[in-house]
Formats: sequence, C-alpha cells, structure tokens
Amino acid sequence: MGIVRSQFKHACDRLNMENITDVNEVVFCAEDRSLTGLVSQSASATDQFLFKFRPNTFYNGKLLLEGFQKVFLTYPQNETTDTQLYEYYILTNVIRPILRFSINPHFVKILGGRLGVSFYAMTNYLSAKTGLSVSQTEQNLLRNTYYMDKGYQNRPSITDTRNLIPNEVNAMQIMRTSGDLNKLQYGFLLSESHDIKVCNTFQELLNIPDYTTVTFYTVCKCKPPAGSDEYNEWIKIVFTCLFQILTACYTLILSETNHNDLHLNNILVQKIPSKINTYYINDKMYKVESPIHVMLFDFDRSYHVGYPNPARFVSSTFSQYRDVMKVICELFSHVTEINDRQNLLNILSTNVSTQQRITSIINRANWCLIDEFTNNLSDLYSLPQMIDKCTEQYNINDDNLETDDIYVMHPKLFKRGVLRRDVVLRRFRILDRQQRQGVVENSEDENYILEEEFGNLLM
Repeated sequence: MGIVRSQFKHACDRLNMENITDVNEVVFCAEDRSLTGLVSQSASATDQFLFKFRPNTFYNGKLLLEGFQKVFLTYPQNETTDTQLYEYYILTNVIRPILRFSINPHFVKILGGRLGVSFYAMTNYLSAKTGLSVSQTEQNLLRNTYYMDKGYQNRPSITDTRNLIPNEVNAMQIMRTSGDLNKLQYGFLLSESHDIKVCNTFQELLNIPDYTTVTFYTVCKCKPPAGSDEYNEWIKIVFTCLFQILTACYTLILSETNHNDLHLNNILVQKIPSKINTYYINDKMYKVESPIHVMLFDFDRSYHVGYPNPARFVSSTFSQYRDVMKVICELFSHVTEINDRQNLLNILSTNVSTQQRITSIINRANWCLIDEFTNNLSDLYSLPQMIDKCTEQYNINDDNLETDDIYVMHPKLFKRGVLRRDVVLRRFRILDRQQRQGVVENSEDENYILEEEFGNLLM
C-alpha cells in the first residue's frame, strides 16, 4: 500500500471506474494531513476516517470533495470479520455496477476497496494523511485495533493522541493480545463522504446549502404543522424521497438483494441544484424533477441470493417486500395526517383488509412479522406498481420535462441477480451513437432509443 506517485496511470482530475485498478489511485488523491478519525460510541467492529480530496479531483466526471474510509480487521478474525467482508462483497460486486452502468443512482457512491493491508502499510498511510509521527500512529492504530478486535465501546478516533489505551488494560497486554504485528491485516472500503447535518425545523432544512446531506429521519423529524403551506411542501419532499427509495429497492430486487436494515437513518438525503432524472422502469417512463438526491447505505446486514450473510442475526431468505415495508412502516409514524397516511397505504395495496393488517403491524412496531405477513398476501402491489402509485399521489412525474440523466431498471438487464454487462454496454453504445447523430433532443427521441433499439436487446 505504498503511496508512490509513479505507480498511478491517471491524474486525480480523471479518475473513473474503468481505470482504477488499484485503490491507491484514489487514496493518493486525498490531501496530506486532512484525515481525521471518528469516535465510536458503540462496540463497533470498524474504524472510520474522513479526509478531503485534493482540489479538482473528479470521479466519473463528477467533483469529489470528501472521502469516507471504513476500516476493519481481516486478521485476526473475530465474529464480525465475515460480516464486514460480506458488506465489502455487496458494495463492490452488487452496488458498484448498479452505479457504474446508470441502472440506479440512489446509493452512496463506492470509490473502491482493498483487503490484506498490513499493519505497517496502514501506519505509513495514516501517518502521511494525518500528519502524526509514524511512532504515534503505530500507538493509535494498535489501540484502535484492540478496540475493534475485542468489541470495546467508546473507541477514540484514530487521531486522538490522549486516550492511548483502554482503562482496564495496559500497553503490554495490548501487545500480547495482538501478537506479531506483521500478521495483522486490514481491509477497507472507500466511499464518497457526506457532511451529515442535523436540523430541528423545516426552515432550517430548506436553508441548508447545496450538497449538504441529512438523514431521511431528519427530514421526517422536521415536519411543520399540519395544514400549513409548509406542510404541503414537506409532504411533497417526503413522497419524492419515497419515490427514489422505491426505485432503489426495486433495483435491489432485480439484483436479488435485500438491505435488511433500511431504517430512516440508513437513508441519506442530499440537497442539490434541481435536476431532472428519467427513469425507465420495465415498460414505463418517469421524469422527475427534484432538488434532493436520496442514497441508501450501510449494507452489513444485507443478503444476496446464493451468497448468505454469515451474521447470525441476519435473515438468510430473500423477500421482495421486506425493505419497502420497513421504510413505509417507519415513515407511517411521522406522517400523521389521515389523508397522507391513506396515500401511504394506497402505495402498498388498495385492498381494505390488507391495509388494516398493515396498520396493525405498524401499530405494534413488530418488524419480525413483516416477512410472515407479506409472504402470505397476494394482493400487495409489485414494486413497479408501488412506484407508479407513488408518482400518482403527489404528481411527481412530468413527461414534458427535458432530461439531465437517464436510468434503466428492467428484469432483462439481470440474470439470476447478476447484472448482464454485455446488454448494458450495448445500451451505452446505442446512446452514444444516437447522441453523436444528434437524435437525443426530446422525450420522443429518448423513447425511440429505449423502445426501438435498446428495447430489442431486451427481447
């Protein structure tokens, strides 16, 4: 993991998913002395760092400002190691292709990852990026490794030079527990970082700067008084977020993957300059203008068919409805107006008996019943139908808009949960040819691309 500039084939202003063969290319583009660690209040099995990218660092043509690095032990292994390796697999093999090939944009951007990083390589990297001496960095990394391995709570940040050892042990015990430092190995994931803010009122939420991020829970918590003009604006934002979440959940279904922990704090909402996305979902097209961008993250409890999650507490079965039901059930507690609650229920089903059973589960807040409930119902809408119902509730879709970006979700793009890259790449060649010929100018031309050429590839 040595950071040597001559190893890299591409400058920081031209990073992309096609030319990154070593995650060092991204790591090099982190500014020296910019890395800070995050404190963990829980017994976390991962250490977490934030850093700034060098000016004018672009990834797939989009400016990168900050990075987020999630570090975990790969040796010695503990009961959570396999879970972290599983998330590494999901993010690099399932989510990253979805983003790369413009299937769906509503996931946190994965920049890369690496396994098998030695203790001393990690030390040298952290010393360069934090500005701490190598000896101080070794102490800090050894301390945090002990916390990760033993599952201790209240782990200090990697840049904290005051709390060097846990109170109940001394340095010699740490060394004996760790054994030969040459044997220690780490893995890590790099993703685009988001400066997550906390807002307490709807006005605070509206006034945050562009590219500022909050959780979906914060959006819901900032609900203005019912019946006000602000409430009407808020509920439109909520349903726009829900539309984007539903498209992401449908993409996960096509890839035969469940998130399994899709609560509102695992959904990020970023304020952006208003843009228009076109979504082709099966045989329907949706054009949605929005000043917000939703992203799902935190996949350590996920499940991908054919590749069971080793965590004992994670379901090893696939469900089309588990993630959607959890989001809507939790959202139900924030959306309290009768009409809006009914609109949420109508997204799932218009069967009165089914809606009553859904309400009963929500009132008991018993997520364990969701699978049992949904597996025995035939009148829940499919995910594409739910997406359609969501757009109807608050007139989210507008066919007359001009498109900024196009995304395609179709079952024939996937085979047994794996993205068919041959078909997707042919789609990009079609789009590129049409754009060079000047065909892509309005919605009719976009429909032509999908239905006449790309549509033939899906037959």
